[in-house]
Amino acid sequence: MRFIETWIPATLVSTRDLAPGIREFLILPDRFDGAAYPVGSHINVSVTIDGLPETRSYSLVGEASSQGLRIAVRRAEDSRGGSRYMWQLAPGARLDITQPSSLLAVDWARDRSLPLFILGGGSNLLISDDGFDGVVVHVDLRGVTVQAEDEYAMVRVAAGEVWDDFVALAVSRGWAGVECLSGIPGSVGATPIQNVGAYGQEVSETIGLPPLRARMSGAVMRLISSCTDTLA
Repeated sequence: MRFIETWIPATLVSTRDLAPGIREFLILPDRFDGAAYPVGSHINVSVTIDGLPETRSYSLVGEASSQGLRIAVRRAEDSRGGSRYMWQLAPGARLDITQPSSLLAVDWARDRSLPLFILGGGSNLLISDDGFDGVVVHVDLRGVTVQAEDEYAMVRVAAGEVWDDFVALAVSRGWAGVECLSGIPGSVGATPIQNVGAYGQEVSETIGLPPLRARMSGAVMRLISSCTDTLA
């Protein structure tokens, strides 16, 4: 099953370093109307890696603006090449991106009463030999945004980021609270559901109020951190 994406040309307007290793990109699509996008929206960006075209997905940050769309990309030396490609771009560069979308496949499956399976990093996953007769959504949203870094650090991390990579970033920046959770497999988006913990630390002690989206109604809500024990 394939979901058709609409690709549009765009221009990189400006870049801004939010923190060491994290850069914000302001991208202006051609014929952009500045329309608001749903919470949790992302765009796909066409990149070139080793001379071959590939696609990377990035979460939109901030509110909708007539200036364009904003994404934040963390420079990862051990990445597959997407972040290196983005970081070498200069203002004025032309890009191909998709229109902002938010869980299109989830809505599509719900409207057709199809079974839906949300796939994160794939750790601890066993699949029957019979397969899965439904829609599989692989959460691969990327982006790390430092919203505050004074007495406490407030960081917004996309659900598809690798959890252990984020822990490594936190340790390198001196952010205390998740350093004991290194080596735990999976994605950032799965941690509040599992309430991962090790050596006396639990993610519920440092997580904020992640937005949740109800599958059936599409309503966006937030839970207090104590609810993560109920979800786990």
